[in-house]
Amino acid sequence: MRDLIKGRAGAAVVAAAILLAVFSGGAAAAYAITSADIVDETIQKRDVGPSAVGTSEVANGSLGLVDLSADAKSKLTEGVTYVDHVLTATSEEFTFKPAPCPTGTQVVTGFILSGGTNASYNLGTDYVDPAQNAWMVNMGTSNPGEGTLPVRVVCLG
Repeated sequence: MRDLIKGRAGAAVVAAAILLAVFSGGAAAAYAITSADIVDETIQKRDVGPSAVGTSEVANGSLGLVDLSADAKSKLTEGVTYVDHVLTATSEEFTFKPAPCPTGTQVVTGFILSGGTNASYNLGTDYVDPAQNAWMVNMGTSNPGEGTLPVRVVCLG
């Protein structure tokens, strides 16, 4: 090794190596890309390394379904069951009618479907009743006689 660094050529190689080591950090920093160099909306998936963007870099509410992979989208509905019911009322007097979830699942919410006959409901008074594992709908008939109201319940499990 000593024979290699003897003489002018060896000294030049050692000097170049030292200069490279000393100045390479500053040279890299001088050519770093900053956000001012990037045009908005131009960074793509292929430009970002794996795990380079994490939870701390993503603002709440900023991602939509279009931003998720097919696998992530399928996990959103994993374990979700939708159960359709047709609730019946026989009086113009409003009462709460249960739309239950199957045993082994848990009611989350529900919503009114289109259709039905001679039925009215009080919007905003519905609630989840854990004791009955049901979505409760406050409904009655629009006129004397029987009324029907189609609903869909969202259940987990």
